[in-house]
Amino acid sequence: MFELGFGRWSAPQVALSIQYRRALMEQIRTAGRGVLFGTHIGDSLQILRWRPIVSEGDTREFVRLLLAAKQDPELQALQPVGWFVSHTDGVNALSASDQEIFDGYFGEPWQVTLVLSEGSRAGVVVRSGGSCQAFVLDPPAPAKAKLLRLLWAIPTLIAMILAGALIRPQHPAPVNPEISLRILGDGPALQIHWDAAAVRGTKSGEIEIQDGARRSVFHLAGAQLSAGKMGWQLQSGEVQVQMTVRETREFARYRLATVHVPAPSPAPETHAEELKKLSEELRQERVRSEKLQNMVKILENRLEIDTSRGK
Repeated sequence: MFELGFGRWSAPQVALSIQYRRALMEQIRTAGRGVLFGTHIGDSLQILRWRPIVSEGDTREFVRLLLAAKQDPELQALQPVGWFVSHTDGVNALSASDQEIFDGYFGEPWQVTLVLSEGSRAGVVVRSGGSCQAFVLDPPAPAKAKLLRLLWAIPTLIAMILAGALIRPQHPAPVNPEISLRILGDGPALQIHWDAAAVRGTKSGEIEIQDGARRSVFHLAGAQLSAGKMGWQLQSGEVQVQMTVRETREFARYRLATVHVPAPSPAPETHAEELKKLSEELRQERVRSEKLQNMVKILENRLEIDTSRGK
C-alpha cells in the first residue's frame, strides 16, 4: 500500500508494526471510543476504518457493532484490529474497565488498544510475552514545520519536473494509482475486487492467494485485469490476497469472524423459591387431610352411639 497520508509505529520491544491513516487519528479524537478496522498480515497491522460506540455505559454495544460490521460493505473486506478510547489522565496505561474490554472483545495477540488524550498525544497498548505494554506514539509534526519543509521542497520539486520534461517530454512519468484491493462476500463463495480504472492499459499483473495452507498464484492478462474482479472459493477460515500491478503491491485479508461474547450473568436462582412454595402447599394439604380424618372419626362415633340407642 502507498504510505502517502499514513503514519507508521513500531518499537524494538515488540514485533508488531502498525500503519495508520493520519486523517483517521484526527477523526476519532472527538468520538470517545469505538472499534478500529483494518488488515493484519504476519507482524504488520494496518488501521484503515473506524466505527464509534454510541452507548458508552453498555459494553454490549461492542458485540452489536462487531456483528453489524459483517453486513457493512465498507468493512466486509476488513477485520476488527482493536479499539480506541479517550483519556484525560495520560496515554500510557489502561484502566481496569479498559483492560476488561480489551481482553473480552479484542483477545487476539495482535489486536491493540489506541489511547487518545488532550492535544495530539496518543499511545498504543500491545500484547507482548503474555502481558500488555503501553507505548507513546510520536506526535505529528507541527503545521508550521510542515509548511516550512514544503516551502523548502518547492524549488527542488520544480527543478525535478522541468528536468523530467526536458529529458523525456514525450513520455511523462507514470503515476501508480491505488488499486483498492478488497475481498467481498460472507461465506465460502468470495469475490476479489480491484479498481479496474486504476489498471487500465496494464498488460499483466499477478495475484497471490494464501488460503490456509494452500498457496495459489495467478498471472492476469490485460483483459482479466480490466474485469476488476475474480471469484474464489474459500477452503479454510482465512484467506490472504496480494496483488502486484506495475510497481503497486496491495494486500487484503478475509477471515470468518469470531466475536468474543462475554459469558452472560447467571440467572437468579429460582429453584429454592419454587421448592419452598411447593412445601407450603403440601403442608396445607396435610392439615386439610387431618381435619377430614378427624371429622370422619367423629361421624363414625356418633353413628355407633345412635345405633346402640336404637337397639
